[in-house]
Amino acid sequence: NEFILKPRTTPVFKELSAGISIMYERPRIGLAVIVKTINGLGTYGFVVVLPLFLLDKHFTLEEWASIWGITFISNQVFNIIFGWMGDKIGFRRTIQIFGSILTGVATLIVYWVPMIWGHNYVAFMLAMCLWGAGLAGFVPMTPLVPMMAPDKKGAANSAVNFGSGLGNFVGPALVSVLAGFGTGVVMYTMAGLYLFSGILVQFLKVPGEK
Repeated sequence: NEFILKPRTTPVFKELSAGISIMYERPRIGLAVIVKTINGLGTYGFVVVLPLFLLDKHFTLEEWASIWGITFISNQVFNIIFGWMGDKIGFRRTIQIFGSILTGVATLIVYWVPMIWGHNYVAFMLAMCLWGAGLAGFVPMTPLVPMMAPDKKGAANSAVNFGSGLGNFVGPALVSVLAGFGTGVVMYTMAGLYLFSGILVQFLKVPGEK
């Protein structure tokens, strides 16, 4: 009998439903999910829109693949830096400045560098590294959201994960819808959404915070 597995006290379905229901019970958690979804737009949308755009600028797919890999080396380095910075200047401020604003601006730079300089590997790599650094600015979302619902941290974490999953779908879907209007429209839309997320972050307050 001692080897019989005990049933889970909280079924998986209940955990998932709690992550969704908390977005309605506490609208600020819903805003956090939107921010987290926007966070993933470029990660999953760039791999759809940029390869063809870069081929037109005489980049090779091998060059694109190498730059994409280097981008996330930059991202990992700045994950540590912005995690530390979140403790120093606050989670919301870090997300707004380095997540929303920096990523939004960097998205436009990623578009305009090939438009202006064409096939310039180093310049485009630096632009992508800047964008990867901006993505790291969203790292404090992970500790911030559970603090917004201290009595339901598990549900809050589930909501954050739900937002991450939505980004996986919404990024490519957004590109598919807007691709017919040109790469510029896609990139400007993504940049605008990143900047818009900075407004939403202002409302991600913990209990008792004015």
